[in-house]
Amino acid sequence: MTLVKDGRGTFRAAKAGQSYVGGTVVSNGLAKSGVGFAPWGSAKSLVTVADGAAFDWAAVHSLESSPYSFAIEGDGPDGAGALLNSVAMHVNGCWQSNCIGDLYLNGDATISACVVFGFTLYETYTSGSYRHTLALNDHTLSIVMRSNNRTISQQFFAFRGVQAINEGKIVFSRAAGDAGITNAPYASFYSATSDLSRVTFELKGDTSANVEQAPTIGTFIDNRSVSGYDLYPDRPVVVIDSFKPMTTNLLGTVTLGDATHLSPVLDLSALDGPFVLPASELTLGAADGATVRVDVGARKVTSKAPIISWTTPPDNVSFAWADGVSTSMGSLVVKEDGLYAVTGLYIIIR
Repeated sequence: MTLVKDGRGTFRAAKAGQSYVGGTVVSNGLAKSGVGFAPWGSAKSLVTVADGAAFDWAAVHSLESSPYSFAIEGDGPDGAGALLNSVAMHVNGCWQSNCIGDLYLNGDATISACVVFGFTLYETYTSGSYRHTLALNDHTLSIVMRSNNRTISQQFFAFRGVQAINEGKIVFSRAAGDAGITNAPYASFYSATSDLSRVTFELKGDTSANVEQAPTIGTFIDNRSVSGYDLYPDRPVVVIDSFKPMTTNLLGTVTLGDATHLSPVLDLSALDGPFVLPASELTLGAADGATVRVDVGARKVTSKAPIISWTTPPDNVSFAWADGVSTSMGSLVVKEDGLYAVTGLYIIIR
C-alpha cells in the first residue's frame, strides 16, 4: 500500500507505529509530521515529494526508529523547500534525531531547516562503507538554514557517512535577510567519513564547515564571507579535482589531492589579486606527490606581486600552471613570502 497526499492543503500524520510498506507520495500541498514514532510507514520507507509539494518534519523527529529516505524536487509550494524542518528545537533535543536516510533528487531541489537537520546518526556504519546514499542525478541541491526567529548558538546540516553515487552540486547557505542565528550556520561532517568526490560543493555567505571526519569533495567553491568554524583543524576537507576560493583569504583547512588524484587545480580565476593565506598557520596543503595546478583565468600576473601570499612556504608542495594557461605567464617559483610567476633566471628559496 502507498499513502498518497494530494490536494493543496496540509496533511498531518498523527498516528504512530505505521507499518505500510509502499512508501508515501506527496504530490501536492504539504505533509507534516505530528508524532515522533514511525508515522510514515515501515523503517526507511521512501517519501517522494513532487515538484511544488513539500514534506515538513516540523521538529517532530524520531530517536526510536529508522529514518525515512526521500526522493525530492522543487522548492515547495511557497518556495520554502521541498523538504524542511520549519520549527526550531533546542540543539541538544534533536541533533542526533532521525531525519534523512538516503536522498535522491528527481530535479533541482531545496532543503530548508531550522537549527539542526541532515542525515541521521542512527544507521549501521562499518569501516570502508557508508551509511547513506546521495543521488544528485546531475541536479543542484540547495540547503538553506533558517533561524525561525530564534537566537541559537548552533545551526547546522549534518553529513554523516554520505556517499554521492553520481554527479551534481550542493549549495549551502543562510536564508537571505535572516539575522536570528547568533553564529554562522555550518555544514557538519560528523561521526563517519563522507564521500562527495563526484560533487561540486559550495559554501556561500556567512556559512562555514565543521569537520570532525575529513570528507572528500570533488570541487569545492569557497564563497564565504566569514572565518571557518573548525573544531578539528587537523582534519581538513580533501579536494581532489578543484578548489576555488572566491575571496582573497583561505577560510578553512583544505588539502588538495589524495593518493590517486595528484593533479588538483587551485582555481584563482575569481580573484583580482593575491590569494592570501592566514598568517597564523598554513591552511592549504597537498597530498604527497601531488602537483597543484594553478589557474588564474584571464587575469594577468606580474613578477612584482605574488599569486599566493603566505607567511610560511608549504612543505612538499609542487606548483605548475593549469592546462590552458598561457606560457607567457612565466614559471612558477616558491619564495619565502609567496608563489610568484617569473621569467628568466631565478632562485628557488625554501
